[in-house]
Amino acid sequence: MDIREADESRWSGLAWCAALLPLLLTPTTASALEATLDAFEESEYSTNINRVNSDADEDEGWVHQPGGTFGAEHESEALTLGALYSARRRFYDSEEADDDTSTVGSGHIEWRVLPELLTLDASNTRTESTISPRGSLAPGNRQDVSSTVAGGTLSLPSFGRQHLDLGYHYDFYSSEKTASGDSLTQHASAAYVIPFSTTRSVSLRFDRSDVDFDNELSADYVNNEASLNFHAEGADVDLDLGAGYSEVDRTQGQDNASGATGHVGVTWRASSDSTGQLTFSRAFDSRSPRAWVGIPDPGEEINDDSSLDAVYVRNTAIASWTQVVGRNQFTLGARYLDVDYEDLDNDQQTTGVNLAIERRLRPTVRGSLFTTFDHIEYDSDGREDDDWDSGVRISWEGFQRLTISLAASYYERSSDASSSEYEEWRGTVSLSYRLLGTRVAGGLGGGNHGGAGRGRPY
Repeated sequence: MDIREADESRWSGLAWCAALLPLLLTPTTASALEATLDAFEESEYSTNINRVNSDADEDEGWVHQPGGTFGAEHESEALTLGALYSARRRFYDSEEADDDTSTVGSGHIEWRVLPELLTLDASNTRTESTISPRGSLAPGNRQDVSSTVAGGTLSLPSFGRQHLDLGYHYDFYSSEKTASGDSLTQHASAAYVIPFSTTRSVSLRFDRSDVDFDNELSADYVNNEASLNFHAEGADVDLDLGAGYSEVDRTQGQDNASGATGHVGVTWRASSDSTGQLTFSRAFDSRSPRAWVGIPDPGEEINDDSSLDAVYVRNTAIASWTQVVGRNQFTLGARYLDVDYEDLDNDQQTTGVNLAIERRLRPTVRGSLFTTFDHIEYDSDGREDDDWDSGVRISWEGFQRLTISLAASYYERSSDASSSEYEEWRGTVSLSYRLLGTRVAGGLGGGNHGGAGRGRPY
C-alpha cells in the first residue's frame, strides 16, 4: 500500500467511525431511537451522460441506481443525535462511463456528560464534489468528500448566569481521489458569554485553528480570530451578529494575512405563511467550495471551483423568501460568493438565483417545479460560465410504504470556453420502499433527496 492509499484508508476509517458513533452510543431501548430505512431504485435517461460539448459525440442512455437511505433521531436529557445517509451504486449503459458508488449524508451527536458543564460532540458530512474543479459533475469527474469534527466543550460558571466556554475540536477533511485538500485542523476556542435573558446574549470569543495539510506542497497555517457576537431570538425576528479580526500565520515562506471578519444572520417570520432569511459572512479559509445547489439540504453535493490549498477571503451572501399560498409553497432565493486569494490570481465570483414551487395536488400526490441560474466568473483567465437547471417532479404516496416519483429536467452550461459548453435532458423514474419506520410526507425517499438542484448527481 503506497502513502496515498494509506492516507485514504485512514481518513475513510475516521469518517465512518464518526458516522457510526451516534448509533453506537444510542440507548438500546426500542423506544429511545427513531430509525428509518428505505430501499430505492432510480432509473434515469440522459441525452448527454458524460456532459460533453455539443460539438463532440454525445452519449445518451440509461443510468440505473439501486440504493438505500438510513435515518435516525434521538433526543433525551443527556443525548441528542441525528443521522441521514444515502448510498447508491450507479450502473451506466454507456460504455464510456464506469460504474461508481457514492455515499452522501450527515450525522451528529451531542452527549451532555455533565449537564451545563461538559459536552462531547461529533459530526460527519459526506458530499459529492468534482475532481477536475471546473468540469461538470459527470461520471469520471466526481468523488466523495468527507468532513468529520469531534471534540468537547467545558462550561465554567462565572458571575450570575455568565459563563466561560472552553472548546477543543479536531476536524478531519478528506477527498476520495484528490489528495491536495486532505487536512487535519485542531480548533481551540474560548468564549465568555453574558446572557441578558434566555433568548438574548453577548459573547466575546477567541478562536485558534491550526491547519495541517497532508500534501507537503500546501502551506500549513494558524488562524487566530477574536470576535464580539450578539444573539437574540424574538417572536418574529431572530438575530445572529458578529464582528471580529483575524490573523493568518502561514509556513513555507508565505506572507501572513489579516483582516476584518464577521457574520450577519436575520430570520423574519412575517406571518405563519411567510418567512424571510438573510445571511452574510466574511472569513478566511483554505478550500474553495461553491457550497450550494440552489439552497442545499444536508447531503447534497458540492462543486469545487478550485483544488488549490491557498488562503483566501470568502464573502458569502444568501437571501431567501418562503411564501405559502393555499396548498402552494413558493421559495425564492438569491446568492453571491466572492473568493479572493491572498497570493494567486485565481479569484472567483458567483451570482445566482433560484425559484421553487411545491404543491400538494392530492392527499397522496405532491408536485414541484424549480429553476436555478448561476453566473460564475474566473479572474485567472477571464472565463465566465452561465449554468441553467430547470425541471418538474411529481411523487405519489399511494401506499403506506411505497413512493413513486417521476421527474424531468434540463441543464445547460454556456461558457467563454466553448469546449466546456453542453446541454442535457434528463427523465427519471424512481421507486422507494420504507423497510423500517413510519413514512412522513415529504421526508426520506429514493433518488435525489432534498429536491432537485443545479449540478445534482444522477
